[in-house]
Amino acid sequence: MSLRSIVKSTLVQLCIFLVFFFVADIGYSYFRKKHDQQVRDPNSGLHKQNNFGFYWLDTLINKGNYTFGGLKFPIYTNEYGFRCGKTESLTKDSVDYVFLGDSFTYGEGEWNESFVGIFEKRLNARLFNCGVPSYSPSVYLYQYRKALITGKVKEKHKVIICLDISDVQDESTRWIYPDSMIGNMDANGIIYPILRTGPTGRRQAKEAPQRTRKIFGDGGIKEFVSNHMLLTSYVYVAFKKIVYKKALIDEEVKAFDANRYLYRSGVTHISWNVLDSADEVGYKPLGVLGGLKKIERNLERIHELAKKSSSEVYLVIYPWPAQLLVEQRVFNWEKHWSSFAAKNGIHFVNCFDVFRQQMMKGTSPRDFYIKQDIHFNTYGNEFVADAIIKSLK
Repeated sequence: MSLRSIVKSTLVQLCIFLVFFFVADIGYSYFRKKHDQQVRDPNSGLHKQNNFGFYWLDTLINKGNYTFGGLKFPIYTNEYGFRCGKTESLTKDSVDYVFLGDSFTYGEGEWNESFVGIFEKRLNARLFNCGVPSYSPSVYLYQYRKALITGKVKEKHKVIICLDISDVQDESTRWIYPDSMIGNMDANGIIYPILRTGPTGRRQAKEAPQRTRKIFGDGGIKEFVSNHMLLTSYVYVAFKKIVYKKALIDEEVKAFDANRYLYRSGVTHISWNVLDSADEVGYKPLGVLGGLKKIERNLERIHELAKKSSSEVYLVIYPWPAQLLVEQRVFNWEKHWSSFAAKNGIHFVNCFDVFRQQMMKGTSPRDFYIKQDIHFNTYGNEFVADAIIKSLK
């Protein structure tokens, strides 16, 4: 066979392959998109929200698809609206541990990859995970009362409060208990905090109005391929990761390093005057100090409730990326809460040291977190779970 015939045959086969691939791509993308539209629940049904802006997890969710940034993962909740593992939807036995916290505690990912899920598996523990994204100590107090009223919490239990740097901003700007009752009481008679700004930024996704668009959309061919040719997109992304590997890593490093400038985690190293005076992403109206004082009051209230049943409280702190990147030159977060815990007879679990030890062995801070995110990945969650378990011994 001549070289010309070989080239011609190869081109014909390539064209046939591309046609079949194109048809398969369009078909796969169509059915995949249709399937996603049927099963995708963009958090409506996962979260409920009332007219005061207060939101909570719905009860008995069976594998609802929770979306957080670029992540999508299944969620299960028990009959009380606390996140749980797949087999724990109904609380048959009394629980020994109550976890209170925000999105870190809730777990941004699969249940068994969260530090609460890891803790549960290793100790075969019976627990309530009361963590919900963007909650803070004002709501931890409500969640603890809600857990107690279920009648499922043992008399002598352990309360594990997971505190992170973002709680200061949330207490300063977000959650308040009104000076007088305005109807903010749940069906069990428990008073809950409300959003200072009211029911803005609802968690239930609203359907976007349909509109006629050009075949390639507003973003041209690139948008069309991204939306309607998923297989081609996968190939392109894989190719890009190989060819531009170093550039992508450099971009990730740069994005991670930018965490040091975030106001939300800047309490330890950015001037409080700067944080307090910032408008949209700052700490108004209470300021950093006001937020810290609110945290302390709510932790003390949780501790007082726990003492009534001879239960122990553990205060767990862990770092955002900024706290591993920048020296705590403005405010020492660790010393503050260590002193607070000692003063109030609360067990103190400092996870910062665990991460620093790994960094001294050559581990990059980026390795502890989900890519382009501030939440721990499985690797980071393992260290938090280990630290909490060791503190119990």
